[in-house]
Amino acid sequence: MIFGIPVCENEDVIGLILLGNNTVTLFYNFWHHYIEKDESYPASQLFGYAVLYVALAIAVVITIAARNRGLITSGIVFNFWLLLAICGIPEFRYKLDSFYNLPPEERDSFDYINFYSYMIYYPLVILELLFSCFADTPKYKVIDKKTCPELYSSFLNQITFNWFHTMAKTGNKRALEMDDLWELNPRDRSKHLVDKFSVNWEKHLSDCDISKGKSAAWFNLPDIKCEPKTLHGKRVYFKTDPSILWPLFKTFRKPFITGAFYKLIFDLLQFVSPQLLKHLISFIEDETTPLWVGIAISSTLFFVALFQSMILHQYFHNMFRLGMNIRSVLTSMVYRKALFLSNKSKKNRTVGEIVNLMSVDIQRLQDLTTFVMLFWSAPLQVILSVYFLLRLLGVAVIGGLIVLVLLAPFNYYISIKMRKCQMEQMKFKDERLKMTSEALNGMKVLKLYAWEASMQKMILEIRKKEIEILKRLAYLNATTALSWSCAPFLVAVVTFGTYVFIDPENNVLTPQVTFVALALFNILRFPLAIIAMIISQAVQSQVSNNRLKAFLAEDEIEPLPLPEGVKSDTAIAVKGGRFTWDEADEFKLTDINLNIKKGSLVAVVGRIGCGKSSLLSAILGEMQCLDGGVAISGNVAYVPQQPWIQNMTLKKNILFKKQYH
Repeated sequence: MIFGIPVCENEDVIGLILLGNNTVTLFYNFWHHYIEKDESYPASQLFGYAVLYVALAIAVVITIAARNRGLITSGIVFNFWLLLAICGIPEFRYKLDSFYNLPPEERDSFDYINFYSYMIYYPLVILELLFSCFADTPKYKVIDKKTCPELYSSFLNQITFNWFHTMAKTGNKRALEMDDLWELNPRDRSKHLVDKFSVNWEKHLSDCDISKGKSAAWFNLPDIKCEPKTLHGKRVYFKTDPSILWPLFKTFRKPFITGAFYKLIFDLLQFVSPQLLKHLISFIEDETTPLWVGIAISSTLFFVALFQSMILHQYFHNMFRLGMNIRSVLTSMVYRKALFLSNKSKKNRTVGEIVNLMSVDIQRLQDLTTFVMLFWSAPLQVILSVYFLLRLLGVAVIGGLIVLVLLAPFNYYISIKMRKCQMEQMKFKDERLKMTSEALNGMKVLKLYAWEASMQKMILEIRKKEIEILKRLAYLNATTALSWSCAPFLVAVVTFGTYVFIDPENNVLTPQVTFVALALFNILRFPLAIIAMIISQAVQSQVSNNRLKAFLAEDEIEPLPLPEGVKSDTAIAVKGGRFTWDEADEFKLTDINLNIKKGSLVAVVGRIGCGKSSLLSAILGEMQCLDGGVAISGNVAYVPQQPWIQNMTLKKNILFKKQYH
């Protein structure tokens, strides 16, 4: 609400007034140019008013359409009014000067219509810009204290992160608590992300020529509605290692492309400042240049730096959010895969390795999102820097390029060594976590036989091997970082030296050449210095990606065939079942025929080791079915012999925090 009137109504009214005002101006100039043939109203001016009329009409339409679609703010409309306000300043000042400095003899011939029209137009543009700084109130959404303000903040608040001000203010006064935090935005919640990724993942499995079967262990009985329990109700058999990168890109292509656009704009703006600096030095050297030129160049330098900062912060905000979303999706994916691993696969995969996948490997892929754009951004910055240096210093830049070319093979060799160390280090880390997990799970046995020291020694031995590899990695990282940190200095020294050496008389390091070249070398410094970290991140991410692909390609639980002739009043049916934990295992359940009606209570009785628990596992689909089939109607609650006791009272352990009736 502004002046007691909703923002949307103010925008609509002012937009219509602007259209009406521009319509009058357009027809007035059209009449004088085509009807009265007045040369003081040129066609270019008429064309400008026509373009402005179309632009204003489009702005009004976009404003109304965005509101009807539920958008409370529009960056396009805000930038449109901002550009009109900035570009209209010179004309507004010119018209005022022309009016107040008008000679008496020219008062009768002065164009009052266009003057007063612009005096109405420009203040209304400023008002539209002011109103576009505020967001409309959502009509159909309830906003409470837990809702993140980002969802209902204006475009200006979003690009300046002003919506975060209340949280920062609270955190400055006292330590933040859980109640102070906002809820996740709907687009960042794992439920929404995983569902979206699952669709792309299933499509990717089809594209990779991966065969699909029916639902594993869970099937719908005839005339009975039953939800499948596997992912999308389907079972997959991996013939090739599916890649996780392409489904991730398809799921998050919008924030990925947005981040690439932000980075491209930021990289291009970096090369505007050296060119402005060049013109500023020329202005200082030339005393005949008007003062307003220097003021304009300085102001442009300031606004370019301001715009760069805003773009860079939006880029990092976008990429950090993308990394968080990727972590949520991959963690859910690994967790689902762990639940459906076959018994054969479980023998090859330890708990420590699965924990490492979720805590280390996925974390590395999340960290990579911050630097992934540098794979193309860093070479682009180097190429543009060399191009502008070539225009400024000529062929002397070739000397600096030779330094870069000599460093490339050396760092490539280091990256290969780092990759081998990373793979070896992850193997030892998996083994260490496996031993730690076994020690914690078997703590009673360790205490009973006093094996604590022996187990500690085994874990520390593995840790020592891991530390040795970490030391080698640290040395390799330091070597790469040192080489690329020295690269900008070496390139600058060699380039300036070659420039002066080629022609000592004409190639003089003037302030214009020196300061502009140093500015370009400073731009060149970052991509060269960051290359070492990019190589390290790429090596780690490649190792993590391969580990995730290998894990996702493991065999899953074999699907159980649906027996024929099962009636709708049957709860559980097994016909001719033949089950085993492993094909090489001698123990098998054979000739299992079972038909349990709905509402019945069944007890499985037998001696120890005869297969009672295995029968339950076979019904649940945890055993491999060699023959026959299993059908289950409705949901299943499996209560094993092992108790799940939490650090709570007996009553809470029974109720699991539910209300007692």
